Amino acid sequence: MSFASTWAPNAQRPRDITFRLTEDAVDASLLRMGADEIDLLQLSWNDFENPAFNDALYQLCELQRAGKVRHIGVIDFEEAPLKEAIGNGFQVTSNNMKCSMINLPSQGLLDLCEAQNVQLIARAVLLGGLLSDRWLLKSDKMTASLSAAEVRHFPSITQWAGGTRGRWDQFQRLLKNTREVSEKYSATIATVAIRRVLDSPAIGAAVIGSSLEETSDYSPQDLVKALEMSLDRDALDYLDRATAPRK
Repeated sequence: MSFASTWAPNAQRPRDITFRLTEDAVDASLLRMGADEIDLLQLSWNDFENPAFNDALYQLCELQRAGKVRHIGVIDFEEAPLKEAIGNGFQVTSNNMKCSMINLPSQGLLDLCEAQNVQLIARAVLLGGLLSDRWLLKSDKMTASLSAAEVRHFPSITQWAGGTRGRWDQFQRLLKNTREVSEKYSATIATVAIRRVLDSPAIGAAVIGSSLEETSDYSPQDLVKALEMSLDRDALDYLDRATAPRK
């Protein structure tokens, strides 16, 4: 069994990130999990104009040396802050990011992670269940029945479609194109959506939602097949064209 935890310090200045503050947060996680070591401690930071994230990483490294943290990861670090952290000598194991086949990480971030052996952990891969067969051929009037998770992620569809005008038609075209690929592999839209993300360089894992409202859109067999299948070059190119941002 592996233990992972997230730390999101609320600090305005570098001097706010003390060893005591960091150790207390890690000790609290260890106590909750009943563990002696956290396998992956992920730093979440929401203001990258504040360089104190470097101080947070330094304190985590101190706890790593003390044997309380095995690996250090980050959450939602784009290319610039991740490059800064690595340049400052911090060994970052993973970068947890919101990522689906319509909003893959930038090529610069993918290249950096691949070059520095930073594993990207993709979350929101199915956009709360939107990227599934359940929504294929559905009218835009059905948006009233979106689950809470789907409502939370629907802005990603709007952004990808280039705005609210025609976004449902664009979304339906995306599902139709993905369905064409899934039929070739006797799979589901969700399976192909997961596999496309996993086929991106540096992406080492995908986190799939496990709430009841999300698991109704896929089965355990979909997840297994996503790990076992392999999309050929034609399928990948077709999906890349289908998922290219709309103007």
